[in-house]
Amino acid sequence: MRREHYQPTISDRDNREDWKAKGGKQIWESAAEKVKELLATDGYGLPGHIKSQVL
Repeated sequence: MRREHYQPTISDRDNREDWKAKGGKQIWESAAEKVKELLATDGYGLPGHIKSQVL
């Protein structure tokens, strides 16, 4: 048996009512927020042509 437990950082495992109460973000909205958060971190970046496609 595994000792590790993977907890996704983007997807939401709440039931539909709780998900809606928290704002009901679509997975792509959560992913876009995570990308912006990562790009705002010092020392992290993407090549310009890829960054323009992502943002």
